[in-house]
Amino acid sequence: MSQVTHNVFGSVGTAPVQEKVDPNVDLKSLIELGCIRDHKKIGEMTFFLKTLNLVDRVRLTSTLSPDSTREELVDFQINLLANAIESVDGKSLESLHPDQEMDPFKRKIDIIAAFQSPVTNALMKLYEDMIKRCDAQYDIEQIKK
Repeated sequence: MSQVTHNVFGSVGTAPVQEKVDPNVDLKSLIELGCIRDHKKIGEMTFFLKTLNLVDRVRLTSTLSPDSTREELVDFQINLLANAIESVDGKSLESLHPDQEMDPFKRKIDIIAAFQSPVTNALMKLYEDMIKRCDAQYDIEQIKK
């Protein structure tokens, strides 16, 4: 039965039933939809990475231009990895920094900036592969449904 409302007599009928939804579970599922997670073992350490959301991807790529310097490209890679690395051997990357008073994101950047180039290159290659898989997982027809 639908609800009828009158400006003098009030409402008649039953109010529509609203579903009880756990916002934390649904919101997390919605946010994580399409996220790719992967790992790479380098030496004796295993790095766990995730793809970045749209805002982070746009924010990071907006710092680049066709004539970006090598230093700007390195800064881009460091910031990308600082956002993408979730953990190393099950521990947060920032927790491995000796100065626990420093801002957590700055600790991550500090550690990544000290990596040897083969480590950074291997992690960037993994991330590029993850982005290709992330972008290819839904085609236009799947999104329309």
